[in-house]
Amino acid sequence: MKITIEARALSAKSGGVKTYTRELIENILLLHPEATVELIYGSSRPLGTFPNATETVIPLASELLLSYWLSLQVGRHVKKTKPSLVHYTKAAMPYTKH
Repeated sequence: MKITIEARALSAKSGGVKTYTRELIENILLLHPEATVELIYGSSRPLGTFPNATETVIPLASELLLSYWLSLQVGRHVKKTKPSLVHYTKAAMPYTKH
């Protein structure tokens, strides 16, 4: 199974969504070692946090561009990589269906 997680929350200094995202990833990697897990970051800040996952940076220049980033940039990437499951954090997801 290929799982993609939009994990831009890991770039935050602190917060509940960051904690949730980190715990989610840690437990998926622990409970499903056979799964291929890809993490999508909006910046390079969290790179190296999860060496057992594929970490992809799709630069997010500003939170003001979040809809564009999710719908077009992340959306294209998800369409191209065809994961079995995609999880979006921070109550945001693309407007288009993949």
